[in-house]
Amino acid sequence: MDSYQIIYRETDHDMHEQAFSRFFGKYSQRDIYQYLQKLWKCYRENNRLIGHNSHKEADFLEELLNVLNSLASSCEYSEEEMFIDCSFSEHTLVCFDGIVSLLKQAIPIGTIYNLSNQKEKLDLIIVLEKCCGKSLDTFENVIDMSLLGYPDSVCTLHTFGYLKQQMLEGNFFYSSVCIEKNVVYRKSTAEQLPNPGFKIYEMTITRCRNIFDAEMKKASAFLNGALFYIDAGIYELAVFMLQQTAELTYRCFLTIMRGKDIKCHSLTVLRRNLKRFVPYLTGIFSMDEEEELRDLEILEKGYCDARYNHGYTITEQTVSSLYQKVNMLYQKAFVLFADKIKDLKDEAGAREPSDTKNQIQECWCLLA
Repeated sequence: MDSYQIIYRETDHDMHEQAFSRFFGKYSQRDIYQYLQKLWKCYRENNRLIGHNSHKEADFLEELLNVLNSLASSCEYSEEEMFIDCSFSEHTLVCFDGIVSLLKQAIPIGTIYNLSNQKEKLDLIIVLEKCCGKSLDTFENVIDMSLLGYPDSVCTLHTFGYLKQQMLEGNFFYSSVCIEKNVVYRKSTAEQLPNPGFKIYEMTITRCRNIFDAEMKKASAFLNGALFYIDAGIYELAVFMLQQTAELTYRCFLTIMRGKDIKCHSLTVLRRNLKRFVPYLTGIFSMDEEEELRDLEILEKGYCDARYNHGYTITEQTVSSLYQKVNMLYQKAFVLFADKIKDLKDEAGAREPSDTKNQIQECWCLLA
């Protein structure tokens, strides 16, 4: 296997910023994507660079690794930790372990959580070290490039202070996913996120139940309204009611999981945000994403045209199909919420001292 030896250069505190700036001034995001995808494809097929057209890609790789080494030099690592293994191979650039190895040397990472159970699709939450005071923007391009081998993956970067506050406030999403079983990397000196404790979980569950009950009650009213208009043969208003049912269901979960509402009526925008926090609610209209997006576009069109476009019409067959799908979304929301509540209960119970377990079980029975 060929490898390209990159000579580590001593730099001062600002050199990594200059190297980073020069690199992204020379290569566009499109260039970066195309070069790395071409290199990865080449190594998957042949495990080495082939032909006379590989020099540009090799030069690009050398500059990229120099930039990452320069960026790492600004962090307080030992010389051994700081130097990136520059052997260009399938392992270091495509497999998950290689990506983690690269990231932890280029970015001052404390902990990485992976929420996905699919090998080819990552869902990462990266927490910077507590002492890191740099802007998150400094590291975003490094993360984007590192994950090009996983095009369908999701990754969010957070400061330690932000996630600590979210955990102490009982954020539903982070409390349920930033747990030990999801940890795929933690630096030995990294401070762990705080244990929210039973009282925080209790308040979180109560608050989320109140939101869920209120929003799904509204969604139920619109779903019943859609059925009324379908039976009456007024299909245009039925579509409006179905759009409202889907919107309220999407926004309900986004409010619960994110901790704040999204002021938006577009189902496609809400769905895009939902994929990060509650991916289980996507793919209900259709496992084919394009087909699901088409269904959502029909609902969005009906949301406006049913009220303002006097020439708007829609067939009974289309409305009946949409009703079945929206009703399935509505029903699945209750199952998903119950599962999320159970996960929080289990996590809280596992963290409590053994002598308080009986009291906790009694409290959960009261909350149920």
